[in-house]
Amino acid sequence: MTPLFIILSLAIVLAVSAVAVRDHKRLRAKRTSLLDDAAAGLEDASLEYGGDGFPRLRGLYRGTDVEVDLIPDTMVVRRLPQLWLSVTLLIRNPGLPGLGVLVRYSGNEFYSLTSRFAHRLEPPPGFPHEVLIRAERPDAQRLLDGLRQPLAKLLADPHIKEVAITCKGLRLVRQAAEGRRGEHLLLRQAIFDQGGIASGDLQSVLLALSSLHSAISQCAGAKAA
Repeated sequence: MTPLFIILSLAIVLAVSAVAVRDHKRLRAKRTSLLDDAAAGLEDASLEYGGDGFPRLRGLYRGTDVEVDLIPDTMVVRRLPQLWLSVTLLIRNPGLPGLGVLVRYSGNEFYSLTSRFAHRLEPPPGFPHEVLIRAERPDAQRLLDGLRQPLAKLLADPHIKEVAITCKGLRLVRQAAEGRRGEHLLLRQAIFDQGGIASGDLQSVLLALSSLHSAISQCAGAKAA
């Protein structure tokens, strides 16, 4: 092995490493800005960043605490990697049994609240065919029946992945982006082209959660009467 060959080999390795470092920095910078626009729509908004560069947003919506997370998912079956937008409205529902509705479930939804509940419920008419419904207690069936219409309306959106109701708040998980096919097939990498979560998109999700909470309050009122 000649000195010239060694020098050329080292130069190639250094060049490839430099490109990899540059691309990694660009990707991380892009990730950290994904919730910047969404943050502008919340009061007292604050952003945190995980080791993977994806941001977490905390703030207030109409005086209620909100948690917004981006969840990269490479465990999908027969699909490209997914980037999920998880929005939680921390509004208390005392005495309410936990209820989760998960669409197109595969058993690999590590982020799902639905899979943590013990009791499985049958889907009402109008729900998607590929749906898993679980609850904390069997009496959640009455809550499910009372919320059939607003839940069916939410689930009609093909981007919705999960709706969860607990005594601590409401959560909605929806698709934010899908990974690039080339990078996934060739390199098994999850690269997302999403330019960011628009403030209007987050507001739409929060409005949907607020409407769901109003429906829950109506169900509770009807039960009390």
